Amino acid sequence: GLGFRFGSVLSAVPRPVLCRRRLRGSLMQGLRALVLASWLLSCSVAWASMPGGWSVVSPRDEQVQEAASFAVGSDERTREHKWSVKAAFRQIVAGVNYKLAISIDERTDDCKLLNAVVWSRPWEETQMTLTRFDLEDGTADICGNE
Repeated sequence: GLGFRFGSVLSAVPRPVLCRRRLRGSLMQGLRALVLASWLLSCSVAWASMPGGWSVVSPRDEQVQEAASFAVGSDERTREHKWSVKAAFRQIVAGVNYKLAISIDERTDDCKLLNAVVWSRPWEETQMTLTRFDLEDGTADICGNE
């Protein structure tokens, strides 16, 4: 053949060139890992805020509190009672749905759990619509009166 072996060619390449190649290779692997991680993160964020999907929202969120106040005030059985949002979820639709778990008269013997869904469309004349209202006896973990 050519009169030389591949190993002898590598031994003829100066060491700094080989080190740069190894460094470049490890940098490329790191860059690939970074790109993959950022892509996965962006996909998960997009999925969580995707129209139609439910996402957790803070019970103290201002819009959650407004939706809860609307739900509680919509029925005479709950209207004049103290309440607290225990869990809240938001769904982006043609507007926003709020799925709420609300304790009514917490820490009393009359404690109830209200499961409500409020459809919010701030640009409409009727800005909020109650689409679900289920009132049931509260449990010890909700009412806090064990």
